[in-house]
Amino acid sequence: MTKEIKSTALIKKQNIKNIKRIIQEKGSVTKPEVAEKTGLSVVTCGTILNELTADGTIVEESLRLSSGGRPAMSYRFSPNAGNSLCLYAYTENNSSFIRHQILDLSGNIKEVGVSQEKSINIDTLIADIKKIVRPELNIKVIVIGIQGCINENIVEFSDLSELSGINISQEVQKATGIPTHVENDMNTVALGLQKSFEGKGTGSAKCSSKNVALLFFPKGQTPAGGFIVDGNILRGSSNLAGELSFFPFSFNKDHQRVAFGNIRHALPVISQLLIATIVFLDPAVIVITGGLSNDLDCEQLVNFLRENLHRSQLPKIEIRPIVETEYFAGLHSIAVEHLLEV
Repeated sequence: MTKEIKSTALIKKQNIKNIKRIIQEKGSVTKPEVAEKTGLSVVTCGTILNELTADGTIVEESLRLSSGGRPAMSYRFSPNAGNSLCLYAYTENNSSFIRHQILDLSGNIKEVGVSQEKSINIDTLIADIKKIVRPELNIKVIVIGIQGCINENIVEFSDLSELSGINISQEVQKATGIPTHVENDMNTVALGLQKSFEGKGTGSAKCSSKNVALLFFPKGQTPAGGFIVDGNILRGSSNLAGELSFFPFSFNKDHQRVAFGNIRHALPVISQLLIATIVFLDPAVIVITGGLSNDLDCEQLVNFLRENLHRSQLPKIEIRPIVETEYFAGLHSIAVEHLLEV
């Protein structure tokens, strides 16, 4: 393949992805709307829309014009475009759980479920996924959220200790035949939060949604974080970004569970991490979650920041003890990126 042909093929592939993204975001669009949103010519859009219609990815529907003229043709994804299986595994009160949702490209939920296991290892994870995946669901991608650090597709360490050292995406894909992607839980929730802020406001307020920090303070457990910088997950060179248990506190790492055991012990440490997050990342929004977040006072935290940073411009502080909706939104966002490549 010559460079010119290869370049043309890449351009077309990107054009197809851009058109798919517009349909995914809008739900249903006309050819002129696609051309306007993508900046492509109506002819180019028409050619790609015809190809996507022919292969069953999208379907046509007539829209009656208010003027009474000729009906406009609109395009939306067909059921054949495929669904995603989004799930996450976690431990709580000495029990392990797997929660899942099956969603279409537009984010419509087709199925929800939860299973409880004595422990989660790669075999129980695969067994649960196989029970969920059924031919009629037309699942084309699986996205899994995991408590822990995933480095080069390997779970380097995790609260789900039996998954440490495992290439989960490879094992699940081998067992199901479905492309599988694994992401750190905090990164995923932070991405879901960023998507929830996206589009709110205008100008600088809208741009601020691209810089979001998530701080997770579970009661009696080690802290963690997830950061979105310029709209992208901040992973670092080896995916260690956000592993706050490695932060150089004044006490031994083994004592973190004690330090975060109650708000009286934890508040000075939480305040320290708030300051560190701001001076290193300067996010527009900091969302605090986890069991200890129920005991925090947002106004008290803001006053602390004003006194110590001496700045009028501070990040917006939000406390959200429960972030399941944002977790699934982040998982689905990752799934969409892969479905648009299909």
